[in-house]
Amino acid sequence: VLGTNAASAAGKLGKLLDKKDHTFTAERCLVFIGKPAEHVFCRALTNQDERVRQWSIDNLAAVTDDVEVYIARIKPRLQDSSDAVRGTAVNDIGIQTSAPELAVPLLVEALKDSAVSANAANALGNFGTNALVAFPILTNLVEHGDTNVAGAALRTLIVIAPEQSLPILTNCIARGKPDTGGALEALRDVA
Repeated sequence: VLGTNAASAAGKLGKLLDKKDHTFTAERCLVFIGKPAEHVFCRALTNQDERVRQWSIDNLAAVTDDVEVYIARIKPRLQDSSDAVRGTAVNDIGIQTSAPELAVPLLVEALKDSAVSANAANALGNFGTNALVAFPILTNLVEHGDTNVAGAALRTLIVIAPEQSLPILTNCIARGKPDTGGALEALRDVA
């Protein structure tokens, strides 16, 4: 209710993030406090509870004014022990389209992590031709990735390089691998 006027409570609310019975309430309060709670969001990136780490990644963007600072803060979470936290980090880096020079290399690296490679492939599509550097890795994932990863990689290839990906799409249609429905839809959107 108090919003930023409750800034003095941010530290104590941050301590409640460690108490499972109070985590939800503390999170809600900290979100409404906003920018004055930025230091708490940063500390929460290393909380023992993976759900708190995910929450922190998602909410830290709203209180960090500089995309470069935000990406630097969440980059270590790409090495997190939790697949879910790594996936959240990939997804959130993937929407930082104003900084392709920072985000694209991290997403290309995340393509190597089988737990989040589909997330990374999908996120690269947000960067259009700025993600062309990922073309060879994405084509490899179309050929050798599981159905979910191969489909995401194919859709992204069509978005970042429609003409170069047509032969790949044609080959996939002929072989029936991966599911090409989403890729055809992406091609229609590009056209």
